[in-house]
Order: sequence, then C-alpha cells, then structure tokens
Amino acid sequence: EEEEEEEDHAVAALALEVAGVADAARIPGARSRNDLFLRSVSENMSLRLDAMPSSSVSIPTPNQLLDFATENSPLYEPQWADPQSLGMKQKANKIEVGEGEFVSVATMPIGATEGKSIRTLQHIPLPRDLPDGNSLRRNTFGFRVAFKRPYREIGKSLGGNYLVGVTTSLFSTFGERNSLQQSSLFWGIDDNGHKYEGGSGIASVRGARRSHHSVEISNRNASRNGNALYGCLEIITVVVDMESRTLTFWRDDGVLGTLVRNVPASGLIYPVAVPFNSGAAVAITGINGSPILQLQHYEEHVNKLKIERKKDRQKEIREQRSLLVCSSHPTKKLEAALNAIFALYKSD
Repeated sequence: EEEEEEEDHAVAALALEVAGVADAARIPGARSRNDLFLRSVSENMSLRLDAMPSSSVSIPTPNQLLDFATENSPLYEPQWADPQSLGMKQKANKIEVGEGEFVSVATMPIGATEGKSIRTLQHIPLPRDLPDGNSLRRNTFGFRVAFKRPYREIGKSLGGNYLVGVTTSLFSTFGERNSLQQSSLFWGIDDNGHKYEGGSGIASVRGARRSHHSVEISNRNASRNGNALYGCLEIITVVVDMESRTLTFWRDDGVLGTLVRNVPASGLIYPVAVPFNSGAAVAITGINGSPILQLQHYEEHVNKLKIERKKDRQKEIREQRSLLVCSSHPTKKLEAALNAIFALYKSD
C-alpha cells in the first residue's frame, strides 16, 4: 500500500510540475500532493469558467453604469481591512491603516519594503447580502481611490506600479513585494497604463504567480495625463458591473472607459490597491465620497498628533530640567548628587 501511495504521489507531483503549481507546503490543509492536485485543478477550472466571456450580456455605457452604481451607493461604503487580518503581522512588513474615522486611509511607512498591497474589509455585495425586500435594477457597485506620494504635485506621475482594481478572497500575499502585480488573481489597471485581467494558469491559494505580462492600454482606448494613466491626487473611480463582469474607470471627471473584462462571476470580490512607494498613501471611499478629502483630513490628523507629541516631549524636558536647575541655579538635588560624586573621587 505504501508503494502504491508513493506512486500516486509521484504521478501527482509530475502533474503539478507540468502544470507549474506551487508545492504542497504553500497550501494550508493539503494532506498530500494528490489533495493539492485535485484542489488546484478544481480552482483552476472554476477560474477558467469564470474567465469565459459572456457574449450574450450587453455592456451599458459608462454613464449608465455610473448611474447604476450611484443608485446602489447606500449599500456599499468600503474601508481598508486590518493589515494583520491579511497576514501582515510585523510592522516592518505591512501597510498601516488609520484608526477610527480614518480606516479609509492606508499608508506605506517610511523605510518599508515597497510594492505591498491592501484590500478592503467589505466585499462587493452579493444578492444574498441585500437587506430583506431590497432589489437592484442592476448588480453594479462602485468605489473611488486616490493616491498620494510625498513631494509629488497634483496630477504629476506617481512613478509607476500604483495598482487599483479588484481581487478575490483567494489572494493572500499582501505583504510581499509586487505580489499583486504578478498575480493571476488581480483585475485592474496601473498608473503606467497597463491592464490586468486575471490569469489562465492553475491558481494557488497564496497568490497564483504568473510569468506573462499585463497588457498595455492604447491611448486610443484610454487617454493619458502626460505619460501616466492617472497621477498624484487624482480620483480614480471604479465601477464593478457583475452582470457584464467588467470594470469601468474614470480619472477625475473624465471617463477612461470599460478597460477590464472577465471579472470572476462567482466568489467574493474585493477592491484592492498598491500604494507602491515608501511614504505613499491611498484612500478609498464609496462612489459618492471624496478620497482626496479623506487624505487631507488624515494628514491634518497626523500633523496634529505630531504637534501634540512634540508639546508633550517639551513639557517632559522642562520637568526634567526643573529637577536640576531653578532660576539659573543648581537645585539642592543636583548639588547633593554632585557632592556625592566629588566625595567618591576624594575617597579614591
């Protein structure tokens, strides 16, 4: 029986090697390579079926999609998820998300490894999520995102690799550099003007790395702001239409178009973003919100905290100094301490 099991494992391992699947250690709960193979094939078939375009579904115009998303806006107000819940437990290895009223803002700490990603806590609503008695004219929802990079002017290039779009609950390598960009579980765009429409290879639970590149969006299909598709402190509006399985984008008030197709038809879909560089920030709101205002309010909050900490430190220094000096003269405590030191030297 052991020999037969070894042969089964060898066959499964060979199949995995041909398919290019990550080894079993990367898949929690995989008891053997056979389990991994069957599980991966099942996931891959699901993704392939989801990726098949539906020619029978017509796509409304961008303005129509925006109207549907605006109509459904009370049902979707996304906020960033707690980085620890996404597997980023070490401070040096995670994006920081604001607390309280600032959970819609995420920042890449100064000195942190670049290229990490963050997704929302709330997935795009499913019909089963709707309150009793609610029905939608169309299963379409939207969100808005804005990036800020230090020392960059409004509208200027962010520098590349700032991603925005959606992912699924299978993606989990948020703390790894460029993981989302290399994943077959990302549907969206980047500021360089590329689009990502998932992958066709077998997917692993941890991120499904791929070797093929994204597709460049032509100027004819989406106008640039200079050399960039979007820049610093420009609002990117994203409308997710689950009926046509598309993503439609706007830069500020200008429509970029329906740029991404073949969004998975099943499973949980989450907005996701990459504030690529150290010190960069990204804010997210619902379709009627202003991520620019969120970034401004958060920056004011952070500056206020810095001023308060500085005042507290200055107060602490004054209190410490008062123990040593009073009216430009040494205090009795300081004199006693100095006399004790001098006494030690005399005894020597």
